[in-house]
Amino acid sequence: MHQGSPLDPTVLRAALLAILDAAVARLIQGRRPTDRQIHDTRRALKRARALLSLLRPVLSREDHRFCKVLLIDAGRALAALRDERVLQQTLRRMWRLAALPPSSPTLRKLDREFGKADEVQDD
Repeated sequence: MHQGSPLDPTVLRAALLAILDAAVARLIQGRRPTDRQIHDTRRALKRARALLSLLRPVLSREDHRFCKVLLIDAGRALAALRDERVLQQTLRRMWRLAALPPSSPTLRKLDREFGKADEVQDD
């Protein structure tokens, strides 16, 4: 492999770190990540896993597995946050379709359970 070629481990490592740095930077903008930031970060983690697989020949089995598990776990954590948001949006839509008052104590309790509902955009 030629130094500086796209498959050079140094180039792959730099690309992997750039993807992860950009993903973290997107997530820490503002107080709570937006749906778009969560989506983009999950996509970045998938790209990082693909790059990691290209680095497999130069990593020990343990190092490769450790990094892969970290990336998978980070993606799962973001998936849980995404699922929470989708559930909250679905509950709010169902609440509106049932013509229930938005000031209902039950809805306020659900909002508290999910955090700040006002930060979640309704479609």
